[in-house]
Amino acid sequence: MPAAAAAARNKTVAIIGCGIAGAAAARTLSEYDDPPMTIHVFDQGRGGVGGRASSRSATTRERTRTRTPMGTSTVVDDGGGEGDHDENDDDANDSGDEKTTTTMMWDHGCQFFRADTPKFRHMVEGWIEMGHVREWNGNFASFPPTMSSDLEFFGLPSNPPFYVGADGMQSVVRGMLDDAARRGRMRRSSGSSSSTLRVYEGTRVARLERAGERWRLHGTSGIAAYPRGRRATGIRI
Repeated sequence: MPAAAAAARNKTVAIIGCGIAGAAAARTLSEYDDPPMTIHVFDQGRGGVGGRASSRSATTRERTRTRTPMGTSTVVDDGGGEGDHDENDDDANDSGDEKTTTTMMWDHGCQFFRADTPKFRHMVEGWIEMGHVREWNGNFASFPPTMSSDLEFFGLPSNPPFYVGADGMQSVVRGMLDDAARRGRMRRSSGSSSSTLRVYEGTRVARLERAGERWRLHGTSGIAAYPRGRRATGIRI
């Protein structure tokens, strides 16, 4: 087939928003390689892709200072100050400095999911094998309005098993994108044609403009994640 004819068959697709649905669409489209597609995925989330399956994290730091001959004191370091210490701290001889970092993570959208169909269960099993998802056996808690000692824990709703992202629910979305990119690399390495996936994180699509038979997407800010360094503004689809 002449190169011009092959290029005319190639499709370019834009997916605006990369939650579960956007990532699933990107993964599904990436499986079609006749003709191969170029798939652009845009997400404006400050924490990256995820949408309603986004995760957030926070880090706390504690520095434990071991001193001789006065004993041991603990200095809490929040990254911007000296912390709390005893008045004799400056007179002590430091013999060591041990730092402890604790990272907290939470999901502020979808917190777990079920796989109710055989096709979806098969997909989830693959995610588990790749380390993106794990089964969840946690408990729910009911907080009364008074927030008293009547806190009650109870089991998960009916029809288990339930699943969560291995490193937050965002892992599910990133897992689907990574899987699509990995499949493409494998096909290209074997000499086969393959669709190309490009993900633009932290990028808002502000306006769509018709350009003949195509569309031009205008963003406001952000840099493409694949490949890194490419500006995500003025892309023609």
